[in-house]
Amino acid sequence: MDGLTGTGLYFSDLVHAVGAPMRLFFREPLVHFLAIGVVLFAMFAIVDDSEPTETDTRIVVTDADVAWLSQSFARQWNRQPSATELDHLIEEHIREEVYFREALALGLDIDDPIIRRRLVQKMQFLSEDLAVLDELRDEEIRAYYEEHEDDYRVPPRLTFSHIYFSTDERGEQATRDAERIRMALNALPQPPLRAPDRGDRFVLEYDYVSVTPEGIGRIFGPEFGAQLSELGFSTWSGPIASGFGLHLVRIDAREEGYLPRFEDIRERMRRDIDNDRRLTMNEDFFETLRNRYTEEIAAVTAPPPQASPLHKPAANAGAGDIVGLADSHGVPANAQPGVVELFQSTNSSAPEN
Repeated sequence: MDGLTGTGLYFSDLVHAVGAPMRLFFREPLVHFLAIGVVLFAMFAIVDDSEPTETDTRIVVTDADVAWLSQSFARQWNRQPSATELDHLIEEHIREEVYFREALALGLDIDDPIIRRRLVQKMQFLSEDLAVLDELRDEEIRAYYEEHEDDYRVPPRLTFSHIYFSTDERGEQATRDAERIRMALNALPQPPLRAPDRGDRFVLEYDYVSVTPEGIGRIFGPEFGAQLSELGFSTWSGPIASGFGLHLVRIDAREEGYLPRFEDIRERMRRDIDNDRRLTMNEDFFETLRNRYTEEIAAVTAPPPQASPLHKPAANAGAGDIVGLADSHGVPANAQPGVVELFQSTNSSAPEN
């Protein structure tokens, strides 16, 4: 009796030891998910009484498919695949086709933003392929050249140095200090080519070589760039105001703008004209497709604009916080667009003589 009792306790303990992990297993969410999937798949198989067509069940690997697989392999490995490798490529192609068809059957392509974007891209590519362009005549290109001269004009460029005077630090005295320094420099027998130490520390560069007015405007402001275009050579001029403060400027070189010859930019204009025509044809193609639909757009109320702080804690500063970061290092809040990007990439060093 004791032996049987002992044996009974041994088996009960064994059942308990095996049963505990099983109970934990059946509590796993993944097991629940798989079970639900099996049930849904079975229900779909029961409800769906449609017979699969021959097209649904046949996977045909054509000679063109095999050639494409071989070419793809050759582009990647710079050699043709061996017989074994080609068999493997065909097997992977069939595997992909099976998964693709089953995914479509389950509707996995529906409401997927990645697939949606890819299909939109393919329609756009199709639209571009359908845009058949006639060959342009030289008369058409020349007429375009005369109509769009400003688009092809090479802008002037300036090479200059400047001395910076901070209106934040000097206040109204900044103008008087700048004028005094300008007269002192120009009174020298040979005015220096650069003299950043005569002014205040500047967060960007003191010297600029072959910069367009547009480039100058992005840094210092359009009015600053316009005034530089009127200055003379080899003398210190100013003070000229910018979003930073005041500047004395010395122009060392000026490259005049010009319009390239027709012959020099014929092919460039041909590409531009073709691109404009293609865009027009693509837009016409889209409007043709759009006219097939009726559109119902809900009334949208724009939220009120929210003012963003100029300064943010340094600990939270990121790519979107460059304005606050630069402002804390001396870039004024009203600095022109493009200044902050330059500030980020420029190592602000002490003025050099």
